[in-house]
Amino acid sequence: MPRRAALATPLALLAFGFAASCADIPDLDTPAMRAGGEYPALLPLDFVFGEASAPRAGGEETASTPARTARLRARAQALRAPVIAPELRARMLAALARAGG
Repeated sequence: MPRRAALATPLALLAFGFAASCADIPDLDTPAMRAGGEYPALLPLDFVFGEASAPRAGGEETASTPARTARLRARAQALRAPVIAPELRARMLAALARAGG
């Protein structure tokens, strides 16, 4: 049995290699590229980073940040509350004690 497991990995790699060799590889030396085909225009990095840090349309403004913070803190406090009501927890603990657990 251990010998079978030791052969599984090399056989799987060999099968994967055969499958990968059947893949179609695109021809990168196309006539359009040889004739001076156009490459996409490159963007300056300030433009790219400027777009990423710009506020989203319809998003919350920075003036509402304190309100959002207050909502998130209230939500976090609600998540810290017990999941099981105290009465139900007491009943469950009593049942466990009766069962010997």
